[in-house]
Amino acid sequence: MPSAKYYNYLQIFQAKRLERDYKHLLAEPQYHGLAQFFLEDMYGPYDFHARDTQARRLHQFIHLAPGLSIEDIEVTLDLLNLTVRLDQQVADWLEHNGVALPFSEAQYEDAYYRVNSFEPRVRQIELINESLRRVHRLSRISLLGTALNNTKTFAKLMGMGELHRFLRRGYQALLPVHDLKPFLTQVTHTELDRLKRIYRLV
Repeated sequence: MPSAKYYNYLQIFQAKRLERDYKHLLAEPQYHGLAQFFLEDMYGPYDFHARDTQARRLHQFIHLAPGLSIEDIEVTLDLLNLTVRLDQQVADWLEHNGVALPFSEAQYEDAYYRVNSFEPRVRQIELINESLRRVHRLSRISLLGTALNNTKTFAKLMGMGELHRFLRRGYQALLPVHDLKPFLTQVTHTELDRLKRIYRLV
């Protein structure tokens, strides 16, 4: 396991990389909120342990959110947990191979390659697609939006405030999005092309 210093720096570094690579999506009115959610909530520098813990209590809340299923939550949690595990591997390699902070992008990509996680990274991209498709479907259910707004206090009392906030932010981010496919296509192509370049497959 990497130290908190290396892991936190890696998350901040990656957030800046994503903001740079997806600045065009941030500039598009339809995708601005979704791009922010993608960068800050799905991929940003946060500890997702609280959401994982809170998901275990989901059966107490699910019946209050029309259209929301356990499967919807599990896909997103799979993505968040996989992301944390992969980030920890890279941060751990950097730290234990004596790469000083702040590391460069070349050093980061070398660590990314040396942890040998090509297939899990492909799975991560697949989960991004599936998770966002599910949240987009949920954003078409107006009653769910009302329910999420009306259950903030309940969720906090049940110790599910962080997970509830994540769901609410995702719902609100996808409300203005009429066509999700161009966003997913851009993210998939960008991340796969980058992954293949780092793993020297192109």
